[in-house]
Amino acid sequence: MKFLQSLLIIAAMSAVLTGCFPFAQFESARTVGHHNAAIGLTALGYVLYDPSSELANSSGYIAFPSVELRGDYGLSDKTDVRFMANMIGFVQADVKHMLVGDRQSKFSMSSGLGLSTWLPAFTNKGDPNVMIHLPIYMSWHYGNGMYTFINPKASYLQVFDGGSMKGNPFFGGTIGLGYYANNFELFGGLGPTFPFIKSVEDAEFASLYQLGVGLRYHIGK
Repeated sequence: MKFLQSLLIIAAMSAVLTGCFPFAQFESARTVGHHNAAIGLTALGYVLYDPSSELANSSGYIAFPSVELRGDYGLSDKTDVRFMANMIGFVQADVKHMLVGDRQSKFSMSSGLGLSTWLPAFTNKGDPNVMIHLPIYMSWHYGNGMYTFINPKASYLQVFDGGSMKGNPFFGGTIGLGYYANNFELFGGLGPTFPFIKSVEDAEFASLYQLGVGLRYHIGK
């Protein structure tokens, strides 16, 4: 019974908190390639600073898990479209375009544009939140399958709350490393997300820290 209660608490925390924040983008700047695809799974741990919450510890932080599924498809050698979804109904679609280098370069840089939302069926009031993302991906590849990445990102969150609207820009990013092994790709990283305007009252506008590891399988690599 305690185990079931713990699962319910974790699900409730994730539904209240993670639906308002961007997906982790632990990845290199490389694209999957023309007509190639990839599918991956990421396990994440989040730390949210929200001292107003009853779930926060004495320092004001809350820790909780999340799992997300992602698929990529290559429209060309330099452009991918992707779709992501996590365990509590948060979905994102985006485009990634390589600006510098190619799929064999030691250094690559790409830009992106994404749109995410928390599906109304998973929110408390049925009101969706919408977030726009503008990431830059930079990665260094070492010829043995290893790579490191730094991915800064700016975002804007628009919250619809019972007929009223409120919004806030965010900035942050991710840093980490990965390893290609045949068609498999292992990766991990960490990264913060900070609101431009801090708000203690709104969990949607709180600082967020994420740590994650994942596995991606490339089709046609």
